[in-house]
Amino acid sequence: TGWTNLDWRANYRYQDSHVFSFGAHYDYNKLNYRLASINNWMSASPNDGLASAVTKGVTQTKALWVQDAWKLSDIHKLTTGLRAEKWHSNDGYLIANGVAYTPGSLNYDAISPKVSFSWDLQNSWITTLSYGRATRFPTTGELYNVASASTVMGDTVNAKTAPKLMPPVGNIKPEKVDSLEVSFETFKDDGEFRATFFAQDVKDALLSTLGLLNQNAPYTGVYYSYWQNVKKVRNFGIEFFANKRDIFIHGLDIGGSLTVLKSEILDSSGQLNTLNKSIIGNPVPYVSPFRLTVMATYRPDSKMTYSVAARYQRAGASSLENNDANPNTYGGFASYFVLDAKASYKIDKNWRTSIGVDNLNNQNYFVYHSFPQRTFVANLKYTY
Repeated sequence: TGWTNLDWRANYRYQDSHVFSFGAHYDYNKLNYRLASINNWMSASPNDGLASAVTKGVTQTKALWVQDAWKLSDIHKLTTGLRAEKWHSNDGYLIANGVAYTPGSLNYDAISPKVSFSWDLQNSWITTLSYGRATRFPTTGELYNVASASTVMGDTVNAKTAPKLMPPVGNIKPEKVDSLEVSFETFKDDGEFRATFFAQDVKDALLSTLGLLNQNAPYTGVYYSYWQNVKKVRNFGIEFFANKRDIFIHGLDIGGSLTVLKSEILDSSGQLNTLNKSIIGNPVPYVSPFRLTVMATYRPDSKMTYSVAARYQRAGASSLENNDANPNTYGGFASYFVLDAKASYKIDKNWRTSIGVDNLNNQNYFVYHSFPQRTFVANLKYTY
């Protein structure tokens, strides 16, 4: 299991009005995964034939891209770009519950354009309108996966003992993403401010779901987790960023960001949740509807720096079902409020030391997995 990436880029400047860029990309991703059965996981070896699941496969991407940043005038700038990609999967091999399956190879081509126009209003404000299309190809883990039991309706069986199964056989498609963004920003000696409005439509979104795959007793009430395409989802919202220097007193800077986001499943092609209800209108899993960050930094002199940061995120859904009973557990998506504090001292031109506390308020929270609680950090840094 592993990955290899290769990227090459070149820039050419023409008469200070054009910056022409072009390049190439290649990636190779290989998955080779064996899961021992629940009865022999402590003594299993890679080749003992007792694996409850095997997933193998390779994906490759080849891409060429060009971009032209064109300064139309002193106040107008136009940036255009195009990316061409070829994606290929091969050598897929899966075993689930003793049954082997060899998926066929997949091939997808993609052309992704982008355009961005910025206008300097000459009163310290710049506005930018941008559009782009992107293609996200399936990862090896999404493409070659064996479904595992994760939820049980009733007390029919322990989900851990349920056999691994092959998810519905079908071609997983890449995501097609269309993004539109309008931003307004200003830069002054005493600070910056930016407001950004954004919208994003995703076709064939790759999302994890739950389904009843095993109709054999006693596993009829066991739900299995696997990847599938959801026909269309939409995200849109607004983000503010601001930073003010020397506020109230000299050396005190205060900054932060606020993001409000609405995500929604618009078309599911008839897919239903585990209770046979429509998922249309549900939010996209692991997308927070509200995030806020505030940071204060105080520099009383050229050597000492104090900083305090607060981070808040409101919980969203952790599944397509949008029925999380307990977000404060592994796999959940909980709200959190975290404080961090740090003090830094510049000893001389080469040496700097700092001490700090992350998660000062010792918040216990999960965003899929648990995050560290109160953590003390000390650093001594030498720069030459």
